[in-house]
Amino acid sequence: MPESMTISKYPTADLLAGAFDKHLAAMRALPPEKLVKRINVDIPTAVATVLGALGAITSLRARIVAALPEMDIRSVDDLGTLSYATLYAHISHTVTTADESQGLAALMEVAAPLRKRLASDAAAAAARKLVDAEALTDIPTGGGRLDTARALLALGVVFRSAWSRVKGRTGVVETELDEAAQLGVAILTALGTEGNPSAAEGKLPIEELRLRSYSLLYLAYDECRRALSYLRWHEDDANDFAPSLTGPRGPRAKKDEDPKGAEPKKDDEAKKDEAKKDEPVG
Repeated sequence: MPESMTISKYPTADLLAGAFDKHLAAMRALPPEKLVKRINVDIPTAVATVLGALGAITSLRARIVAALPEMDIRSVDDLGTLSYATLYAHISHTVTTADESQGLAALMEVAAPLRKRLASDAAAAAARKLVDAEALTDIPTGGGRLDTARALLALGVVFRSAWSRVKGRTGVVETELDEAAQLGVAILTALGTEGNPSAAEGKLPIEELRLRSYSLLYLAYDECRRALSYLRWHEDDANDFAPSLTGPRGPRAKKDEDPKGAEPKKDDEAKKDEAKKDEPVG
């Protein structure tokens, strides 16, 4: 059974570290050909995108199992913890020994007003039924630094999960969601991440584990997107459920088009070609 996770649950340090430990063996075992060649996305933004899509993906789990019995359903079940593991690896990678107190104060000066704006816009969006009001109930309301970081991450996830409905109907712009994710991670980083498992193991540097954790997340999310592309082929809205991590790829060709006089493809062949569009990041 998939783990019980909701998009409103903000990641705590223990949750991030636990997810990292859970997938550490899989990170180490990932063969070279499965690794993305480079990370060309902002990790906090990518994680927010995946967590925003998590609810829609898990709601279709039964249909995925029925329609695609050969798919490894762990790609769905592990998506949440892989997101947290990747965020943990990213935080660990960015931790420095610099004086954090001054940096933290500067971060809070920017984070506090952004959090206030997003929280206000989220409440207004919930009143208009653009976002799920229940998704806001677990977001921290305290004014502390840790609560601020968690609230920024959670608010970003809530807006991302409903972005197709919210975009253009509130004052929130996508750059603010990117900033919220980045500030949330930066504050958690400044507060310190204890007990880095990779340091204790001494086998792989955290930079390598960051690449491997993101590769696992990318592969799992890519499988989910392929499954949704199959299930939502006729509706042509799979990207609304699970947006690409690397940005838009352009419109899909209409199914009734016959480019350059080519012989029309059968439905199953067309679906296979569509699934090949999201090859690992190069």
